[in-house]
Amino acid sequence: MNILLVEDDDMLGPSLKRQLVRRGHTVTLVRGIEESRQLVREKSFDAVLTDRNVIGGDGWSIRQEVDPVKTRVVLMTAKPPEENVDFFMKAQDPFEKLWRMVEA
Repeated sequence: MNILLVEDDDMLGPSLKRQLVRRGHTVTLVRGIEESRQLVREKSFDAVLTDRNVIGGDGWSIRQEVDPVKTRVVLMTAKPPEENVDFFMKAQDPFEKLWRMVEA
């Protein structure tokens, strides 16, 4: 699976990338919303995992840039979102939940 990971935390981003690569995925890690928008215009991704608060804006806005039929978007956040969306609570949920969300 080809995954775009949008995470500006210097420890969490690389850690998630390593774990996803170990699970057999191809992962592109970016830190900000503008770079992620540019990449989804240029490449095809099976999934986008994004933090809500990233460099340059709201990471969740990336869902407006992708085809929801082709690309699953999962919000990674420290607090529950108000929207009814797939989300992963970074400080509470086990990584296995994230893997199930991505690999479903």
